[in-house]
Amino acid sequence: IAPSVAARLWQRLSPDQTKPERDALSAARRIVAAIVKLPASEREEILQRLPPIDPGDSAEMLDDVGLRQLAHSGVAIGAHGVSHEPLTATDDPETELRHSWQDLQRRLGEAAGVPTLSFPHGRYGPRELALARDLGYRLMFTSDRGLNRIDSKRIPDVLGRVEVTTQLCGGTDGRFCPEKLALWLFQQPHLRLPQQDRQ
Repeated sequence: IAPSVAARLWQRLSPDQTKPERDALSAARRIVAAIVKLPASEREEILQRLPPIDPGDSAEMLDDVGLRQLAHSGVAIGAHGVSHEPLTATDDPETELRHSWQDLQRRLGEAAGVPTLSFPHGRYGPRELALARDLGYRLMFTSDRGLNRIDSKRIPDVLGRVEVTTQLCGGTDGRFCPEKLALWLFQQPHLRLPQQDRQ
């Protein structure tokens, strides 16, 4: 979550404090991680107790116009589920996957492009992979950390990822530093996901 979102979350959870504590970002992330693991009904009950964020806050999500602008500028936009529930924990993962892509197609039209998916919370298993493939998803992104092995014949349809931040690839002057990025990438493990080969 972005620091600005974390700060607002902290203020909602600790209204008696005028400023987040020094480690507010890590504390907020721990709170969010704990809430995420709860069943949906329990999580909703906890979140309903929190006072609403000031409606004057700027929106954190893109609207349809912003999505279309990105898509027409060459940015690929993929599905991420409808409710953001982990597919491994939801009762109806098929509806989550089907409606998520249908909604993107409705919003973006032809600009929706190739059906791609980033697994909510990075959680998936053989059942979720098979279901996504059956529904036509061509690429699926996990939160498994590592560089993907790609052979000359084909790109795997299930991919891991590595974190790339400004701090990891920028110099002290804030400019892009390719040698720093290269060093970071060389240190990452190579990944061959066990479920990435089509059944």
